[in-house]
Amino acid sequence: MLRGRVHEARLYDVALTEEEIEASSRRGAMISRAEVRAKLGERARDRIDDLEAEILARREELRGLGEARDPDEVWPLLAHAIFNLKEFLYVR
Repeated sequence: MLRGRVHEARLYDVALTEEEIEASSRRGAMISRAEVRAKLGERARDRIDDLEAEILARREELRGLGEARDPDEVWPLLAHAIFNLKEFLYVR
């Protein structure tokens, strides 16, 4: 239904006031991926590397499966398959 990508996210350890939320939205300063990795321990960085490798492997696997069908195209195909089942050939 909805597809998107998060371009920016922020975490706070306290609830922000309306003014703080507004100031935060105008700030635009982001922590880079390199800065986050620098703050993590070696074990966490290794885990991230493993997970990113797994994500890449799954994406390649998905590409190998071919193009995704349009959802509007799938329902008529399913209905056609159901109506062609042997069980329905003799039903009046």
